[in-house]
Amino acid sequence: MPGYDKHTPPTDNGILKDGKGYLSEGGIREPFIFRWPARIPAGKIIDTPIISHDLLPTYAEILNLTVQHTDGASLLPLLTTSGKLAERSLYWHHPHYSPQRGRPQAAIRQGDFKLVY
Repeated sequence: MPGYDKHTPPTDNGILKDGKGYLSEGGIREPFIFRWPARIPAGKIIDTPIISHDLLPTYAEILNLTVQHTDGASLLPLLTTSGKLAERSLYWHHPHYSPQRGRPQAAIRQGDFKLVY
C-alpha cells in the first residue's frame, strides 16, 4: 500500500502517541465503560487511571467474596460514590518482540508521570 511501511502504527489515537501494542498513552489509555443503573450514576466520568487487574477485586466486592494476594484494587467506591483510590504505581510489561516496537518494553506510572523503558 502506498504510504505504508512495517513501522506504521496499526491504529490512530488522535493526539495520543502511538496505538495498540505500545506503552505510550495511545497504547494503554483506553475508555472503560461500566453500566449498573442501580448503583452507578448515569453519565459519571472518572479520570482516575485503572488497570485490568483491578477488575477481579471489583467483581469480588460486588459478589461479597474475599480475594487475597492481588495487586488490584476494588473500583466500587470510585464507581458508586465520590471515593478515590489510594495513590499507587501501575506497571506494564511487554516481554515480546513485535513488528511495531521491535523490542520488549516496560513502563511504570505514578500520578501524572510515566517511565517507559
